[in-house]
Amino acid sequence: MPARLRRGAYETDCAEPLPGAVFALDDLAIDGPSDIADNRTADARGVALWEGLGAKPYALAAVTGAEAEQYAVSCTIEADPLRPLDVTDTGRGALRFEVPAAVVAADDDLFCDWYVIPGSVREAAGSLTIEARRCVAGYAPLDETTYAEDGTHPATGVKFNATFGAAANAAAPDATVSTDLAGVARFELPIGETEVLLVEGAAGAPDPFGGNELGLVFCAIGEREEVPFDYVQGDGILLGVAAGEAVTCTWYVVPPAGTQPFPVYALVCDQDPGQVGTARGDFPPAGCAGAVGVAILVEAAENGDDLGACTTGDDGSCVIDLPRGASVLVSDGPASIPPGFEARQNPIETRVVTEFAEAVFVNLPV
Repeated sequence: MPARLRRGAYETDCAEPLPGAVFALDDLAIDGPSDIADNRTADARGVALWEGLGAKPYALAAVTGAEAEQYAVSCTIEADPLRPLDVTDTGRGALRFEVPAAVVAADDDLFCDWYVIPGSVREAAGSLTIEARRCVAGYAPLDETTYAEDGTHPATGVKFNATFGAAANAAAPDATVSTDLAGVARFELPIGETEVLLVEGAAGAPDPFGGNELGLVFCAIGEREEVPFDYVQGDGILLGVAAGEAVTCTWYVVPPAGTQPFPVYALVCDQDPGQVGTARGDFPPAGCAGAVGVAILVEAAENGDDLGACTTGDDGSCVIDLPRGASVLVSDGPASIPPGFEARQNPIETRVVTEFAEAVFVNLPV
């Protein structure tokens, strides 16, 4: 079967020519040997050339050197403007197409780019990276372009579930990963081309998406080639990742109106780093690392009401949904701070007034 052709990615990643590859072109309009059926061998540039094609159907096949279990072909009519030529795959290493009469009349050329995927790539595992970004609660974009302008803050601690294969089921994920301090989660995929169902939230929870709305998702290979997908199951997407591909999806999270995620970070530092925060450049700062298993409690500043609690994960962070605009006291439990350290400030009083609101506990040697 031919691979899905994302032309920009192939042009960049499959630039090495295949000199010596032999192709056969057969005129399907006649019975018996074709008038131009003689084989052509690709030159040092990887080019095989036929001239004198008529307005009729042809079959093109890889004879030697370019045959493969997976390949991709893109044919173009070299006119003004460029336009694609429809091709039909007829089996391993072969396809058919019809030359339009208008192309012959205009003396336009046809170009077919034939990309071969060798076994080493065909058997490689792909990867899927999520870059979660948080918008303000109840965010209403002007259009899709404003997400990138307004959703710049990393969404820390967002849980994603991935299920692999055609029978993907969000209720039984194959892997679950939470975003780190940079809002990044990464999945290693099975070998070969893989269908992936990706959803946000805890599988089996009453509200699997944590109350967040899925604002927008954009998936691409590097910065070059957009990867198509389908929205499914409310807050999920279904996409295909080819063998060896590294796909990155930017995932914009919109908290429900009236609340917003409030990230808390517990750091252990060799020395006082001064002012710290995720919006102040590199985070965590040099000489600091996340503290695992620190108990966090949030109370209302005006009356001490309990607003939520969480425990820091492997990267020293956790997230609590809080009422937007609330004045809060955030405490980290002394009993859970690593031995030999104590918080520089505890509790931290702040207000949940912007999407950048957060609390960072700096624990220093005693």
